[in-house]
Amino acid sequence: DAFAGLPVEAPRIGVCRGPGMRGGAAPESTDAVNQAAAQLQEHGARIREIPTPASFEDAWEAQIDIALFEMARSYASERSTAWAQLSDSLRAGIEKGRRIPRKRYLQGLEYARQARNCLREVIRSFDVLLTHAQPGEAPAGLDFTGDPRFNRFWTLAGLPSATLPCALGPNRLPVGVQLVGPPQDDRLLLSVAAWAETALGQWN
Repeated sequence: DAFAGLPVEAPRIGVCRGPGMRGGAAPESTDAVNQAAAQLQEHGARIREIPTPASFEDAWEAQIDIALFEMARSYASERSTAWAQLSDSLRAGIEKGRRIPRKRYLQGLEYARQARNCLREVIRSFDVLLTHAQPGEAPAGLDFTGDPRFNRFWTLAGLPSATLPCALGPNRLPVGVQLVGPPQDDRLLLSVAAWAETALGQWN
């Protein structure tokens, strides 16, 4: 077992309700987090609710500007050589990124730096964080992977994350929860995720 010997008998799990909650979450998503926390606690996890620091929300808001600004620069050559081959949505994103002032981009990077510093202190007390994976149940079909609002902050922070399906939504599509691990510790995250998957058991 690649994850043997890691501390998963009673993992320390912090329940973090954001960032991203400004856009709201469907009842099935919030219910999934609540139910998962209760089940994991019943199986020995040490659960503690933690507030969402203001710096997390600031960085979450800035993440779109950072991504679009950098995307526009990354596609600078394609804009002059292969513009017609890009999708409409990609072209729109590039154009939006070109209009973001550099000052706003640099402010976003500062928000991200502050959030990472705060996050290092927060996650030090836990093995993983438990949070929403998506606003609601999975979307139908294969054309859209879903709203990433509950994922993008952790990507900006550079933390590993894993989503576990644990319930079915109103349309009988999966609803998941997200586990977020410490920086550069994928093995610990995967170990706790494997333990949590067993603890959550069958879902319906």
